[in-house]
Amino acid sequence: MTRLRLPDGCASRRFSIALAMTAALIVGRSEYFVCTSANATDGESSHQAVAASTGLRLNEIQVLGSHNSYHLKPMVDLYRFFDRRAGQWEYSHRPLTEQLELLGIRAFELDLFVDDETHRFARPIGVLGRSTNAAFDLPGIKVLHVPDLDQGSTCPTLAGCLNDLAAWSVTHPTHLPVFVMLECVHTSAGKNGPIEFVQAAPWTPVDLLELEETVRESFSPEQLIHPDLVRRDSATLHQGILKYGWPEVDAVRGRFMFIVTNTSRVIDAYQVIHPQLRGALLFVEATPPSDNAAFIVINNPISQKQEIEAAANQGLIVRTRADADLEEGRRGDTARRTEALDGRAVIVSTDFPEPRPSLKTDYVVTIPSATNARVHPFARHPRAGAPIHP
Repeated sequence: MTRLRLPDGCASRRFSIALAMTAALIVGRSEYFVCTSANATDGESSHQAVAASTGLRLNEIQVLGSHNSYHLKPMVDLYRFFDRRAGQWEYSHRPLTEQLELLGIRAFELDLFVDDETHRFARPIGVLGRSTNAAFDLPGIKVLHVPDLDQGSTCPTLAGCLNDLAAWSVTHPTHLPVFVMLECVHTSAGKNGPIEFVQAAPWTPVDLLELEETVRESFSPEQLIHPDLVRRDSATLHQGILKYGWPEVDAVRGRFMFIVTNTSRVIDAYQVIHPQLRGALLFVEATPPSDNAAFIVINNPISQKQEIEAAANQGLIVRTRADADLEEGRRGDTARRTEALDGRAVIVSTDFPEPRPSLKTDYVVTIPSATNARVHPFARHPRAGAPIHP
């Protein structure tokens, strides 16, 4: 008889759960639960039947992710004079824990900057010139988009971001694994007339060790999906995926998977620190024939559809984007969103996990499931496409 595991979001619906448990005991299996929707809005049904995730592997699900997950809208009209990209920054995300709790987001993207002086980003440009931003005056790796101009962040330090995620996880121990993409950035706004913008520092092996230690301070190895866990006794990580497959979802609920998604220089430096990623806490973005091929970012689900399919066929977890630079959202163009959701990607990221009326559009991206998580439509599974508890 299958043991019924209750998702944490169901506690408020004891009567419905009792009926579900009784039915499961009678038929000898637990195929569906009735849970509170992760992203239900006022007036919508607060219930949805969700499929059990028993037997599903990590690459057999599909979840919603947010792009630039920390981002807060800057003073766009002011910064247009400095950077032509400013129109692409006109959006704000909820704090990470609200995205987890209210929107069912299970994949985040954090842009990371070295702050070896601890005050490098503490005086960004504003309407009246430079002024101190105490949030960026704290020590440690910083989380922001563009130095000086687009620095609004719900968690300006990486340590703060990870502490928030870890605290939420403690109170939701059966949540789906959460993917966290870490982009180690070394870009700046450059120079505009007489204005000297803050210059980002390059990432060094010492900084990458600090990054790993920051993760370790918030999460124990038992709270992580790390390369050794997936490799098992195989010679390489990719061989482990091909031989054993990814871990089953239910075996890694409550865990986090961190991936360095970056230029080859940073990824190569991390692989020098951890040859074959042995002993590493973080995965790296890589494709075959790399021994460490496990996760890949392929942003355009239309023009890069074949690349996504090829990576998925090799067992890789693929992240793609339903929209970019606010363009599809402003136009209300759903073609890219449709291709992303109907394709092979495990993670579909967006700038529009909820409506943005300020942009005068009703464009929004959700997984076709009230929980924003489902059995992947391409999974060879009898419940393919069915919602699962996030």
